[in-house]
Amino acid sequence: MDEPQKILEVSILLAGTPIPKVIENFGHYGEQISTLLQNAIHSSKQKLSLRIRNYDVVNMEFPEEKDLLETNGIIITGSASSAYEDVPWINRLVDFTKLVIDKHQHIKLIGVCFGHQIVARAVGFTPKSPIQGMIKGNQILTVQGHPEFVSGVVKLMTYDRLDKGIFAPEFAHTALEAADDKDDGLLIGQRFIEFMTG
Repeated sequence: MDEPQKILEVSILLAGTPIPKVIENFGHYGEQISTLLQNAIHSSKQKLSLRIRNYDVVNMEFPEEKDLLETNGIIITGSASSAYEDVPWINRLVDFTKLVIDKHQHIKLIGVCFGHQIVARAVGFTPKSPIQGMIKGNQILTVQGHPEFVSGVVKLMTYDRLDKGIFAPEFAHTALEAADDKDDGLLIGQRFIEFMTG
């Protein structure tokens, strides 16, 4: 008899919004992370189904206590903001992260880029910390990079930053050439799934 499909309950804390062209073509950060996780499950042939809830933490939308009881994992997304800004939504996100770490150890906490920095701040690191990723027991896993960014996202963001004068033409050219190189996004997505189900 086949094993029943397990449901993985994941809350994604949306800490920002991508540029309009990225949203139009690839979705917001939650949709990009959902795609990464779905691809990771598919590639590993696990009998697993995702149930994802997105929370707009910039607008103070956070999971409630009852939601946390059902949650297997929380992923904090990237953001254009600094994790060390003294603004209400970021301070509340840090406090919420501390609450999850201290009171909800059954929840696997994953931070991506800004999310990595929020988790680092919640556990006491400073902005000067050179750490690019963390693992703490079986509860915390963070990465400074963006495993959810596929080459199309990288290209759209590079063109946007080139058009705005943020990137020099030489740098943008190098980034665009490298955008189609093999990356470890799917592998990291698989580790995220293993972490949340382990």
